[in-house]
Amino acid sequence: MKLKNINSLDKAIQSEAPSIGKIMADTNPEYTQSLLIMWLLWLDQNMSERGMTENQIENCAVSIMQRHKSLKLSDLSFVFDKIIHGEIELYGSLGINKIIKILDAHFNERCEYSAQKSESKHMEFNQGIRDFGDKRSSVSNLEMSKKMQHAVSHQNIQEAKNKLNTKK
Repeated sequence: MKLKNINSLDKAIQSEAPSIGKIMADTNPEYTQSLLIMWLLWLDQNMSERGMTENQIENCAVSIMQRHKSLKLSDLSFVFDKIIHGEIELYGSLGINKIIKILDAHFNERCEYSAQKSESKHMEFNQGIRDFGDKRSSVSNLEMSKKMQHAVSHQNIQEAKNKLNTKK
């Protein structure tokens, strides 16, 4: 699983990385907590601010497990990279409440993005149905026009035959 180059919300969502909840289900809570602790240590070590204590890191991992089971590892990669590169302002040292608030905001952004994408697909689908309906209508109109032409031609042929029969 490659978590590098997760540089957009779309890539974080589309990634095949497992969610925190999936990792918990496939392994156990202790393993998941250890994994999150490693991610938090990585974040903490890459920050120039005063670091979190070991106890804060452990409690933060538990809070993430409880509140953000649906986030994927790719989401953590995306958010933590944004923190490290200063795209998310921390205003002071790193702490549990700041990380949770940042993940809350990311989760909300993720939900809004997914809803917009779903709405867009829904509109495209509906447009496709309307286009198909328009094509069906135009085919029906074309068929109707051909039938009318055929009827007129048939009527003209009948009239011509009648005239021939009356002349005889």
